[in-house]
Amino acid sequence: MKPNIPIGKSVFWCATLVLLAGCYYRGAISSRSFSNREFRLVLNEEATEGTWRVEGDLAAFAPRGNWINVRIEDAASSWISGFGLRADELQSALDFEAPKTPGLVKGVLRREGGTFAFSGQSEADSASGTFQFELDSGYVQQVQGLLTQKPSAQEWLLLALHDVAAATIRDLKDAGYSVAAKDILRLRQNGVSADYLVMLRRGGCEFSIDDILKLRRAGVRAEYPVTLKKAGFELPASEIVSLRHSGVAVEYFLSLKKADPTVSSEQVVKLRHSGIAAEYFTGVRQILPEVSGSEIIKLRNAGISADYLKQWRSFDISWE
Repeated sequence: MKPNIPIGKSVFWCATLVLLAGCYYRGAISSRSFSNREFRLVLNEEATEGTWRVEGDLAAFAPRGNWINVRIEDAASSWISGFGLRADELQSALDFEAPKTPGLVKGVLRREGGTFAFSGQSEADSASGTFQFELDSGYVQQVQGLLTQKPSAQEWLLLALHDVAAATIRDLKDAGYSVAAKDILRLRQNGVSADYLVMLRRGGCEFSIDDILKLRRAGVRAEYPVTLKKAGFELPASEIVSLRHSGVAVEYFLSLKKADPTVSSEQVVKLRHSGIAAEYFTGVRQILPEVSGSEIIKLRNAGISADYLKQWRSFDISWE
């Protein structure tokens, strides 16, 4: 039987878990340690209140650097969204009221989009309770005109829970994005920052939300497509992801394109996989402009240098 945890510590960690539900999503980082604990929030149909529960030793959330799974469901227990959040982040943002009755938990989480009031009961190995959500009318007035669709009650709550500032949505609007609340939530859940979006658009890259998610999931930095765009190459997201997965640096791509403007992204990937250096490709192209990318790979695999080709170029023989 586990020993009882002091009420003060139990309440403190419950309050911390409440805060975590409103923290900014950082993305799933594989090098971090995720606990097997889960903080669960269940919303009612009107998304004005709900229940929360956590199972397990609350003290397990204490270690610095520990990440916790947060799950949000609707009244039918259907999954809405999930988060990977660090336990010790932004604890000071929670306005915690110390309970007057032993075992009771009471906390208030204030966000620009609204206020979450939590209450419940803590025990040695679990804690649960209810919460109420009050949407901020000023936030509604600022945000609703910036979106392409009126958010649902559930979306308003999630915008507040994610702490999406009205200024952030305005920045996206000013950068030229036309988005709905569902788009912003998808981006936030996948760790896409407003800075990432704004940098892409200001760099002349006009990707759809789905394409931006593909780029972000592939680990493509905004500078990658922006640099290509400035160099005159506007590639689709699928090709950029393929280049990124193959370890093709922007400089490598541009060098090959300079030597042969007709070389495709697919050919660049094959050349990179075959270990063809940009200098070798450029050198061969200058000597034998008619050979294809696959033929250059054959020359390289045969150990034929650009200098060797140059020596034989004066003879009327094929590259083969």
